[in-house]
Amino acid sequence: MIKKIAFIAHPTRDIQRSREFFGDILGLQTSADYGDMWAEYDTPDGKTIALDTMTPKNSDSPSVYMALETDDIE
Repeated sequence: MIKKIAFIAHPTRDIQRSREFFGDILGLQTSADYGDMWAEYDTPDGKTIALDTMTPKNSDSPSVYMALETDDIE
């Protein structure tokens, strides 16, 4: 059974500009930082937004995606 949304990921080609937007402009707190590859920000209601630079660069329109947390993967 699905317990919750683990995170919503936003692919980005410029993680520094994305960090400035989510952190400085929106005021979200960084909850995880993996350098130039991945960063996570927590929203006030406990949700997580992830910035992802690992999505293939040849994608013309990288899509937002989400990860679900479950108590029984099978």
